[in-house]
Amino acid sequence: MVLDSAGNLYVSNSDSITVYAPGATGNAAPIRTISGASTGLSNPLGVAVDSAGHLYVANILGSSITMYALGATGNVAPLRTVSGARTGLSRPGGIALDYSGNLYVSNIKNNSITVYAARRPY
Repeated sequence: MVLDSAGNLYVSNSDSITVYAPGATGNAAPIRTISGASTGLSNPLGVAVDSAGHLYVANILGSSITMYALGATGNVAPLRTVSGARTGLSRPGGIALDYSGNLYVSNIKNNSITVYAARRPY
């Protein structure tokens, strides 16, 4: 899970990403949910949010990283997907961004870290 700059909480679930309002506690309903066949989510595990509000998701079963627009909700297609043999991804789990926008991904299957350089503009 991760907080964005507004305090929204993003949580990965077995087949979706739920977003909770700042300060939500107890049995709170999500303010947004990303789920469905168009999302490319495949057992999402790690989540990160960049300074522009884009959401990055590490999909462990699909060995992919999907990126969604600010405020994405529903059965929405990702803006970008990173996957394939040349990416170095191997069951990605954890994901983080540094202040420069570089993306760090921990790979569970081969115990490695994959780093992607910041790419602008989005």
